[in-house]
Amino acid sequence: MSRPSDDLPPNSNLLQRILARLFQNINKPDPHSRLAQYFALNKAVGQLIAHTNLESALLESLCTLAVQNTSVALAWVCHFEDDGSLSTLADAGDTAYLDSFVERQMGLPADEGPLLRVWREQSPLFNEPFTSGALRHVWLQNIRPYQLSSIAILPIHRDHKPWALLVLYDRDPQAFPRDCQIVLESIARQVSEALEDWVNILRERKQREQQMLLGATLGAADEGVMLIDAHHRVLYANPSFTRMTGYTLAEIAQQGLHQLLGPLTETAVLPRIDAALSSDGFFNEIILGYRRDGQTFWNQLNIIPTHNYIEKTTHYLCIQRVVADG
Repeated sequence: MSRPSDDLPPNSNLLQRILARLFQNINKPDPHSRLAQYFALNKAVGQLIAHTNLESALLESLCTLAVQNTSVALAWVCHFEDDGSLSTLADAGDTAYLDSFVERQMGLPADEGPLLRVWREQSPLFNEPFTSGALRHVWLQNIRPYQLSSIAILPIHRDHKPWALLVLYDRDPQAFPRDCQIVLESIARQVSEALEDWVNILRERKQREQQMLLGATLGAADEGVMLIDAHHRVLYANPSFTRMTGYTLAEIAQQGLHQLLGPLTETAVLPRIDAALSSDGFFNEIILGYRRDGQTFWNQLNIIPTHNYIEKTTHYLCIQRVVADG
């Protein structure tokens, strides 16, 4: 079983100590206060999310707080790799038990048990018995030294896709009654929503950096360049476009692309341009264009659609090059 080698940030222990104060009046392990423990854990996770935006700090602290402040004996966040193996993202408690999941070293087939079932179905599972199902007798031998009797498995999402499992082991055969299940599902949702938010923030930051780089590159280009959104609005025009046509960004944004065409422009070209700007199609033709002062020029016009991370067309890049005066 693999595990990332990156260390937690230096301030992660301090963060855990601050959040652990939420549990200072909760005794462990008292079955009658189990629901109160999980409510406090839910609150601590919310505080944790508010104080960090690091995945490693969130997952490690989640596992540590679960073990230190509830009846859970082992907390584990794991991920199924493409080859079916498990990688550890975070863990706390009786972590030696996790060595039993290295199926390849033991010469066993992949476990078709509760972990894989939750990963495939993306539905939480609670109080799964360890003594039933394929290979359960093998895992029972691994479990016996740790006296683990029940399990809670909750899917975690990231980037709009299944990403990991939060797995909690307890020595009580019925450690996760329905009221506690509801709180644990809320905790898993909080973690998933935080991860989704952080991924979106990182993606937006990367997009801004790419846009700045693109703007600097296009600003220095010899060709005239425009960026048009899916509603045919002109968002950007570089200095070469203004020198080529005489129109500023403000003027072409207000008046529209049709200003670049005139009476002698081929009649059928306009529908072809509109079709390219309304689909994923490309446009690459030499057309007769009109400058702001009415002079004509032959323009090599390229229209290229651009897409977002879900492959939806969001913008069009228009590149123009003068090939001859009209």
